[in-house]
Amino acid sequence: MDILDMAVNDFGSLVKLLRVRKGWTLEQLAERAGCSSSFIFRIEQNMRNPSLDRRLAVLIGLEVSDEVIGKYVQQVISKKEGMRRLSS
Repeated sequence: MDILDMAVNDFGSLVKLLRVRKGWTLEQLAERAGCSSSFIFRIEQNMRNPSLDRRLAVLIGLEVSDEVIGKYVQQVISKKEGMRRLSS
């Protein structure tokens, strides 16, 4: 599974993976993302499903490239559109 698939399908695990790879604490990422460390913890444990704007703040905090973030947003929108088509 590549970073984009993981971001769309298992955001919490991706956040933890990238944070740990950088050697950052929950507090360090929370400061960079503009949220609390408990919020980051809940994301990583899949106890929280953050809004798209919060997800983007976390990805930016993790220093994910603008190119990857742009592709992520496109995939999220495509996935939502596909779900709408299925429900109509």
